[in-house]
Amino acid sequence: MGIRKLPPELISLVHHVELNEAGWWDKAVQQLIVATIWRSGESLTAQAVLDKLADHFSVNLDADRVRNQIDALCAPGTLVALPGEKFKISEQSLAQFTADLGEAQKIQEEAEQRFIDIVRDCCPSVEAEAAWRSFNEGFLVPLIRDMGARTYELISGATIDFAAIPRVQEFLEGYSTEIRAPLLRAVVAFMDPKDANVRSYILRQLSAYFLLEAGNLSEETVRALTTMLDTTPTFTVFVDTNFLFCILGLDENPRNEAAQGLIHLVGQLTSKVAVKLYVSPITIDEARWVLQSCVHDLSDLRLPPNLADPALTSGLSGLTRKFAEECSRAGQPLRAKDYFGPYIKDLVGIARGKGVELSSRKVDQYRTSQEVVDDLNEQLEFEKRFRDRPKGYKQLEHDIVLWHFVRDQRPASIDSPVEADCWIVTVDFRFLGFDRHKRRNQVNNIPICVHPANFIQMLQFWVPRTQEFEEAVLGNLRLPLLFQEFDPGAEQLTIRILSALARFEKIDDLPQEVVASTLMNRALRQRLEAEPDQEKGTELVREALIIQEDQRVREQLNAEQAKTVQLEREARDKDETIAELQRQEKGRKEAVKESQRRVEEERVRRGSLEQRLATVEGVLQSKRAQDQLRRFALWWAVAPLALIVALGLGIAIPLASFTAWDLLRSALTALGVCSTLLIVWLWLAESHGSADPVVSQWAPFAKLRTFKVWLFGVLGAIVLGLVVKALWQAIAGAI
Repeated sequence: MGIRKLPPELISLVHHVELNEAGWWDKAVQQLIVATIWRSGESLTAQAVLDKLADHFSVNLDADRVRNQIDALCAPGTLVALPGEKFKISEQSLAQFTADLGEAQKIQEEAEQRFIDIVRDCCPSVEAEAAWRSFNEGFLVPLIRDMGARTYELISGATIDFAAIPRVQEFLEGYSTEIRAPLLRAVVAFMDPKDANVRSYILRQLSAYFLLEAGNLSEETVRALTTMLDTTPTFTVFVDTNFLFCILGLDENPRNEAAQGLIHLVGQLTSKVAVKLYVSPITIDEARWVLQSCVHDLSDLRLPPNLADPALTSGLSGLTRKFAEECSRAGQPLRAKDYFGPYIKDLVGIARGKGVELSSRKVDQYRTSQEVVDDLNEQLEFEKRFRDRPKGYKQLEHDIVLWHFVRDQRPASIDSPVEADCWIVTVDFRFLGFDRHKRRNQVNNIPICVHPANFIQMLQFWVPRTQEFEEAVLGNLRLPLLFQEFDPGAEQLTIRILSALARFEKIDDLPQEVVASTLMNRALRQRLEAEPDQEKGTELVREALIIQEDQRVREQLNAEQAKTVQLEREARDKDETIAELQRQEKGRKEAVKESQRRVEEERVRRGSLEQRLATVEGVLQSKRAQDQLRRFALWWAVAPLALIVALGLGIAIPLASFTAWDLLRSALTALGVCSTLLIVWLWLAESHGSADPVVSQWAPFAKLRTFKVWLFGVLGAIVLGLVVKALWQAIAGAI
């Protein structure tokens, strides 16, 4: 196979996909959380960690992810939870981190000193400390960014031509010509894979680069991928009722924050991704019905401030809790009708103000669809398991109709989330569970219903990482906690990335656009995977569905087994019949081919014979024409002329013994007889020759015709003269 060089954006995308498949981004987030708490020097709440990550590293993470990773750090004792929901680094972990930081600092100092010693030995005229800064910041870090996992080859003993590396030439161009050669020798000597400190220093740089690539892609990579794929991803998003309430701020945090985060992200991605938020008319109807029901339930409720605050701690949720919060904030009792009234009257206008348009597509026909009716009956039976708060018919009808409608808006076959186009965003875990239930046997298994956190995570693919984050990880602001040891797990992952790069580079007949699309598909699917908390949220739904599915399968198993033997027997019979038909068909095809071959050979042979026959006929026709001309010449030219001459001589010779006058008379007699015979001959010969097509086209015959005309003219003149003379003599004698 051929080998081609992948462009930088595809190399970066391979790193991003493989790192995330290995869970490296979660590991990176944990490192960032620990670095943030260590850097602050105090215990922090989860929200404070989130804020400082954004302030110091320009890393925007959702609260659920940060909380999950904090819990993951607390489990082994890396972090300790304190009263007030604050967290600090445990003393044991802090001692270990201190030792690790000391080791990292030592490795960096020894690598720097080794470079300085080599430069002083090879290039005494060069300021070694300044050369180290230039080498480290202007060459080594950019080189690791360019090479990625291939940096591993620099310290694995592979033969490398450093002079051919563009970054080396860029580094050397900063020095005078006479210094470049010894400085190159210094670089080669420093990059000795046998030196443990140098090898560890480079691999720690590579580990930090992995942390960077596991997050968002760079601005250049995102732009290059968008240009390569030559398409703007489009996402048509239908919001569920509960998420519509989140967008309107009528639900409780953090779901409201997730909704606002999605709206904000959609605005950020305007130039890269087309995200259109819609609400279906059936969702508007359900939302109004829910609001009206809430107004009815709270119509007699009056919450002064002294009752609103205790009510918030009594376990209220949803719209009721939001109403209590507003009463507490207002400092006076509010009527539910006054608070929710504007939303009921102008729900579409308020939603449009939040960036959500009303869909014009009709869905009423789905209410009577047999597939929808079947799913509705099944879900009504399933909801009986939720004895405390089962969904009613109206709620289930809305969910199932919306699900089938959105499913039908998608292409029949999709391989990538980008191709899906239509989505439903919901925070209803039962709705998410229904979607999983409907997709359980699908191959591609791209969800229709997604949690906003997952949808945001997917859209984050097009949000490039910031320069501040790169500086914090690899640049001058690099934190020692992010400069960690290259452990066996990282080494195995590096080899995995190198294998992936080699695989794509060797498939030279696969267009780079296809490689980019494939890798992007994998990246987006990773981001669509459920977070742990969401997984728990749908656990009950999945378990209940498994029980229900198991019961249904067991009921069908016996019937299916009874059919299996019969189906197998029928299948064998059909296979034998098909095999026989295939043999017959094969024989017929071979006979047809043989007949076609023979017909073609006969056609060629017949064409050859026809050509030869035409040639022979031409020759025979030419020969017949020549024979016919010879016969005409013999019988109508040579023979008559000879006869006329002989006859003329026969008449003239006997009279030659007489007197001169007799001689003249005999000559004239012979001439008269010959002329008469000649005239008769010419007339007969011309008539016979004109009737023959071959003779009539003969050139001598044409001359014969000309001679005939001339002769008749001469003889006519002579006869006319004689007649005139005779008449004259007769007239003269009479006088």
